[in-house]
Amino acid sequence: MARPTVTTASPETFRDSKLVLPKEMEWGLHVYYLYVVRVQHRDKLKEYLKQNGIETGIHYPIPIHLQKFYMERFNFKRGQYPITEQCADEILSLPMFPNLKKEDITIVVETVNKFLSKLN
Repeated sequence: MARPTVTTASPETFRDSKLVLPKEMEWGLHVYYLYVVRVQHRDKLKEYLKQNGIETGIHYPIPIHLQKFYMERFNFKRGQYPITEQCADEILSLPMFPNLKKEDITIVVETVNKFLSKLN
């Protein structure tokens, strides 16, 4: 049985182009262990979703090159990998668990879209 995700409602339901969605390549399928999106106003969206009863997560918030061991061992500094740092600042894991219901998915999608529409 396929894991229900916000993609069950179809990616087109996220109407704002500022939300970067996971992509499936033609040569493979995404397992959706996590459903991670990218958005510029990640912390504001996270708080908005929390205020609306939707828990989210930020997985891997610190890029490897900015973790203490790597900074000390290899002399990495902020700014050396700007795309990685931008991704780490923008990633947000939306709800994902086996018993996620279609109604819950709809609520997540609608709440995200409501937040994003306020940005325009």
